[in-house]
Amino acid sequence: MENDLQAIVAQAETSLQSVSSRADWEQAKASVLGPNGSLTQAAKNIGQLPKEEKPAFGQALNQAKKQVEQLFADSLSVLDEQADLESLGEKVDPTLPATSGLNGGNHPLTNTRRKIVSIFRKIGFTVAEATELVETQRFNVLVARTMELVNTTRKAIDSGPGGADPAVREAVEAVAILLSLVAPYVAEEMWERLGHEPT
Repeated sequence: MENDLQAIVAQAETSLQSVSSRADWEQAKASVLGPNGSLTQAAKNIGQLPKEEKPAFGQALNQAKKQVEQLFADSLSVLDEQADLESLGEKVDPTLPATSGLNGGNHPLTNTRRKIVSIFRKIGFTVAEATELVETQRFNVLVARTMELVNTTRKAIDSGPGGADPAVREAVEAVAILLSLVAPYVAEEMWERLGHEPT
């Protein structure tokens, strides 16, 4: 009988070598440890043995069961590891040179700084040119430059720092000052809404 138990352990080991999926593993386990499995059937035969052979056979049976359970546990961990590796995709060779398509991008703070600098440039350019345009009475160009500043400020509010940003506030104040030359009532209302005292 003990030779039968060793044969069951050897059979389990052989069957696990051909297992390639969790379903195959479950089927192999059921054929040995399941209700109708070979080890379970051997355990049921203990009642047919003489009384003096039962303790030795019981120890051999427990040892065989532990061996088989360990074989199945090891096989399952190998299957799980293979499944994890397959889910990760192809193996990456870290010694290969980087592909040229992965250039990265700008840091968000860099983008914000560039938008703020753009607003300040727009403010400086518009305000510096506005004095000259008023003196030469070219109001239509002054209005066009003011619209450029308004559009740049709107883009900054919509896609970047937002309305609470100090640069945006300064740009809006510059628009109010420019409008005071051609639309004083609108400029006065803007100035007050920005929190300044009426002029």
